[in-house]
Order: sequence, then C-alpha cells, then structure tokens
Amino acid sequence: MSLKVKSLFVYPVKSCNGIEVSEATVGEKGFLYDRYWIIVDGKGNMVTMRQVTELGRIKTQLVEEDGRTGVVMSTDTNGEITVMEMDDSEKRVDTTVWGATMHKALDCGDEVGAWIDSVVGVNAPTYRLLQCPKDLPGRSVNMLRTEGVPGDFTTGFADGYPYLLILQSSIDVVNKEAKESPSYDSSKNTLDVRRFRPNILVEGEVPHDDDDEWLQIEVGDATFYCVTACERCVMTTINPDTLKMDPWLSPSNAIRLLKKYRQFGPKRGPLFGQNCVSSSHKTTVRTGDPIYIKTRKSAEYRDRDLGVERKSKWPTMCAAASLTLTATAAFLAWRRSSTTTPASA
Repeated sequence: MSLKVKSLFVYPVKSCNGIEVSEATVGEKGFLYDRYWIIVDGKGNMVTMRQVTELGRIKTQLVEEDGRTGVVMSTDTNGEITVMEMDDSEKRVDTTVWGATMHKALDCGDEVGAWIDSVVGVNAPTYRLLQCPKDLPGRSVNMLRTEGVPGDFTTGFADGYPYLLILQSSIDVVNKEAKESPSYDSSKNTLDVRRFRPNILVEGEVPHDDDDEWLQIEVGDATFYCVTACERCVMTTINPDTLKMDPWLSPSNAIRLLKKYRQFGPKRGPLFGQNCVSSSHKTTVRTGDPIYIKTRKSAEYRDRDLGVERKSKWPTMCAAASLTLTATAAFLAWRRSSTTTPASA
C-alpha cells in the first residue's frame, strides 16, 4: 500500500479561500500561517461562512516583505488589500472561538476592517481582522476520545484541531454517491476538495474509510496522530463557486450524502476526514512526501470515535442467567417430587 501527499493547503484567514502550497512548516497550532488571521464582529466573536457566505469571495495569498510575512486579501470586485504581520498593536482585543475566549489578539486596524465591510456589503463599521500573536496561548484540543497519543496539544483560530487530513479516495466515493442522483449535473454538482478544506490531501490505493483506523502516521519527516474523525457542518454544502447553499435534495448536498454512509449513530453527525495533531514542530512537509501508517486504532477506539453503538453484553448475560435459574428451579422441583413419601402406601 503506497501512500503520499497529493496536496497541501493553508488557509491564512479563517473561513476565506485557502491556498495550495508545495510545502508547509509544522507548527504548534497548525501549519505556519494557517488560520493566522480571523474575522470577527464588533463583540469579538468569530465570523465564518456559516453566518456570512460572502467571506467565500475573499482570496488569499501570503507575501514576504522586509523579513515579515503578510496576507493579500482580494476579491474580483473589491480589489485587494495587504496586511502585514505585526509584532504588537496599539489595540489588542479578546476574541471568542467556539465559546473559548482567546485573550489579546492583535487588531489589524480600521482600513482592513472597512475593506471587509465593503466585501460583505454593510455600510456601518462591523467587522475586524485579528492576528494570532505568537505569545497567544492556544486553545486546548479535546483529547477525550484518544488513546496512545502522547502529550497535550493546542490550536489557534482553527475550529477544533490544528490539522485536517482527507483521503482522495474519500472524495471520490462521495462524488460517486452524488452521481447516482438522476438530476446529477457534472457542471454543478461535483464536490471538489475546496468543500472539505483539508490541510493534507492523501492519495493512494486505500479504501475510502481506511483512515478511520489510522492512529500514528509519518508524513515525510513529521509524525502526526489522527485523533478523531471530523464531524462535518453546513459549510460543506456551500458551493465554492456560487456561494449558494445546496438544497437538501440537491445531488451535491454533502451532508445528505454523508449521512447515508458516514453517520454511525445518534451521538455524532456525518464524519469525513481525520482531525490530527503533531509535535514535529518546525518540520517541513512537502507534496509527494511518502506516508506510512505506524499504528492503527483498536476496534474499541475506532468504534467509540465514530459513534458506533456497540451491542451490550448485558442482555446476553441476563438471558443466560435466566436460563440457568430456570434450569436450577426445574431440577430442584424434580428432586422434591422424587424424594417425597406418599401419603398412603
């Protein structure tokens, strides 16, 4: 089984378009400059395409200038604006990401805030762009489902985990499901990688669900742990070209498709891809790097993670105990009847 990195992606501004890169540096909170900036509202709450689909119009590109890295944000109709990385800011603000407060993020200023307002189409000052400073403590990653993963891990502005890995074979299967619809139109209903926003896209001849079992993998010189399958949300149903959400019965509604074969019980929604962590900080990962599966999850770990409802042994044990008691009672009744002295001889 030969596996390798097909593509690498970095998303400099959370919930905006990402960029495909030939190499990426592993960092504590994700690939370097992945989700390094975030758009928030006036109260510091994160804003994503789930609430404001217009953010999907924003293209991003990383640039270097005088030893600093910045991001160029652009749309087809609003021109572009460049925001350079800051060491400090006159204005630091707290931001909330999935209910967790991250203190003292760097405010990137009024100019880019006004530019985002124009993209979204609001007149009053509404949105701000924040940068994740290097001294900002990350949010702890949920490791409750794990076993065999050493250490504690954090993430920055990403949803829940610093890395997302997806198999190309998984994308191929969901497209095969879409094609089974009588109304399928390849020009409108193809689900490409942009819908699923991975950092690492893997190619190789493996089953579409093989990654459910992966635990420790080596990607080039870096070690990653596949902590938990990724529970997918409505963002997968947003067409990246039209920014319109697929109707439920659309051939390309990813949630409906995934529910058919990637939801295993009521405890978790449809699953697609693996949320990963890594302690191989400052290691460079490249496209074409070989991938080796070092250890696999136990069946119990895998099923618990997927939300598979394992059949309890309790009913079987109760049934066996009931049969034993019944047999014992019958035997005792027979003994009593065979040893009792008749009332008259």
